[in-house]
Amino acid sequence: MNVEAVKLKSRTPLLLAATIFSLLTVIPQQTHAAPGDLDTTFSQSGVKTLPLTPYRMDSYPVPIAVQSDGKIILGATACCQTGGDFFLIVRLASDGSLDGTFGVDGKAAVHIGRSDSFLRSLLVQGDGKIVAVGTAELPSVSFALARFTTNGALDNSFGPAGNGTLTTEFPISGEPFAAAIQPDQEIVVVGVGRESGHEVFALARYQTNGNPDTSFGSGGKVVSAPIGSSDSWAYAVALQADNKIVVAGGAYLGSSSGFALARYDSHGGLDSSFGLGANGTLISPIGTSAYGQGVAVQTDGKIVAAGSASTGGFALVRYDAAGKLDTSFGQMGKVTTNIGASSSTLEGVVVQPDGKIVAAGTAVFSGQNQLAVARFNSDGSLDNTFGLGGKATTAGCPGARAIAVQGDGRILVTWGASSSDFCLVRFLGDSADVVLTMSFDPGQVSTGTNLTYTIMVVNNGPESASSVVVLDMLPEGVTLVAASTTQGTCTGSNRVACTLGTVGKGSSVTVKIVVRPTIAGVLTNTANVTSNTPDPNKIDNIISVNLMVAQSLRFLPWVVVGTLSVGFTLAVVATRKSKRRRGTSS
Repeated sequence: MNVEAVKLKSRTPLLLAATIFSLLTVIPQQTHAAPGDLDTTFSQSGVKTLPLTPYRMDSYPVPIAVQSDGKIILGATACCQTGGDFFLIVRLASDGSLDGTFGVDGKAAVHIGRSDSFLRSLLVQGDGKIVAVGTAELPSVSFALARFTTNGALDNSFGPAGNGTLTTEFPISGEPFAAAIQPDQEIVVVGVGRESGHEVFALARYQTNGNPDTSFGSGGKVVSAPIGSSDSWAYAVALQADNKIVVAGGAYLGSSSGFALARYDSHGGLDSSFGLGANGTLISPIGTSAYGQGVAVQTDGKIVAAGSASTGGFALVRYDAAGKLDTSFGQMGKVTTNIGASSSTLEGVVVQPDGKIVAAGTAVFSGQNQLAVARFNSDGSLDNTFGLGGKATTAGCPGARAIAVQGDGRILVTWGASSSDFCLVRFLGDSADVVLTMSFDPGQVSTGTNLTYTIMVVNNGPESASSVVVLDMLPEGVTLVAASTTQGTCTGSNRVACTLGTVGKGSSVTVKIVVRPTIAGVLTNTANVTSNTPDPNKIDNIISVNLMVAQSLRFLPWVVVGTLSVGFTLAVVATRKSKRRRGTSS
């Protein structure tokens, strides 16, 4: 650290000498938690078991969704009340605690149909309303939807009966498994129907008020011909930027089964530009048995299907936009990975904004089921920066049913732990090393003059930092003049908070805070930066700069006493008694 003393010459304007120095405050570095580690800020251990009292959970999928404000929506099929099984929705705060502003003690329930209704999928609309999708018995199995307001009440603006629910019957039966919301907020639901004695892909699309979209298929419904040699099942759906609908599942091809995909245009017709046979469908065998459980569309238009295969547990297949295998991915477009010591099955997949693929499911170790997550690079190789060699497991839950990635990159995985509990696990995602520096100008400052602090926020990556905030607790003895930032907004007076939003990898933001010192002496200014994205190196998130402020005499009360004689010689003496100037002559 260099300290420079500024020597003032005699007979210069009356300013006190200033000594200027900078000091970087050092705090002990915290232990770095890596991507794939359990997030100990969530329920202290990263694993939360949530009792469903007074309900019980039936053995069906446990879907999950995340609101834009970070609140977590869980769904389950609950039982043991009059009328059979029913939909149960639970909302949690971002820390995993029950959100008491939703429903009754954070829970909302609805029964649809004559007997049992089973929940399969959850969606959050742009306006925050929650759509639950599942089955109802009418008496045949049918699509069933319910929409809840943001406070957990059934939305009476949804559904033909004005009660927040609706059902859709298919020939023989229709069982939904997945759903998606289009940019125009219409709802697409996919599942399994029956046609010519076989199980087939079935779809329905609804307007925002729940009415069938009659421009889609026949009366808002589509029942496809069988894919492959006999039965085919639709388990997942993803929407392309051009409004085409990609559906994934499984189908038989002779005595074996494989991944089955179909792509539909915006009106529900099979897209002839997709698939090898120009019929909008395809089958990808992996070993003797495979089926898809999840599907996602990358930003470059490539399609990732994920599921399980007899040859290696977790299975991924990537296609180009035309449905051809992407040979740059894995081995000729396919990847298989066994997580457990004996077997593993995949239940869900998401593609991160950076193109990495995160899959969740169940792995078996020494006869014990464990929740398992694996992350893959965009070329299909395991991501060694995640967990142990790209894999993370925990015995805290005996498996996974669904996966979601929060806006801050943390990974949520759900399971129905028992008949009376949810099990929810949160893993750390990618991190961003956000560095804070501070300088000041001018180098010499006195009371009553403006001083500008320049704070630089730099993200060294490896990922974007979300919800970045710079907080500067201004010291006593200064008055705020202005605060500005090249990205976001700054507010406050004695406490300046600059909300910067997301700072991308390799990007920087400049914050300028102008103050006017009112007291001479050492001025210590401290600023810190926070982000929702985990930071591996918090030592550089805080900085303090010290500055010696000089006292300017132009603000001192003073008196000049002069004696005039022949030749007009004036002798001046400065005092601190009065501002009035007097003179005498002889």
